[in-house]
Amino acid sequence: MAWVWRERRHWADEPCRRLIEAGSAGGPVAYIASNSLTGSKVAEQLHWPAKIWPLWGTWTGPLYVLTDNRTYSAAEMFTAVLQNNHAAKTVGVPTGGDGCGFMNHVEPLELPHSHLRFQIPNCVRMRADGTDEVAGVAPDIPVLPTEQESARARAARALRSISDDVHGISVGKE
Repeated sequence: MAWVWRERRHWADEPCRRLIEAGSAGGPVAYIASNSLTGSKVAEQLHWPAKIWPLWGTWTGPLYVLTDNRTYSAAEMFTAVLQNNHAAKTVGVPTGGDGCGFMNHVEPLELPHSHLRFQIPNCVRMRADGTDEVAGVAPDIPVLPTEQESARARAARALRSISDDVHGISVGKE
């Protein structure tokens, strides 16, 4: 890999076998079986949910996460990680789709002729299904707003949808 510092080459010309695939919001590796690695710190680096293995099974009931189009940032990542790992079902509308955006301060890019300045996000969080979190997290149980109902009525409809799911009643797509 020393050539990287000395010369410019097209990356595809020199395959690198030491890099782990980008992975998903759960970490570089999509899944690692519990206790499959002897060093738990290694597992935590490869699959972030491994940090909670000692607590696994503490809550055995269903878990639901309510989302709307104003669910962004860490809340969106939380939702994506729970959904990717089948730890919870999401209820509501798709999240805002902001993704992780800017992880560190980068000066805006300026185009030389027009002097237009803009910033490009320097972070991407991939989902288990291969999509970028910037596309938003689609709910497992959609509860879309309607024009004629109040927020209270929509909340009651969301609770009914969750109750139906818990009791195994087929919930129709809206």
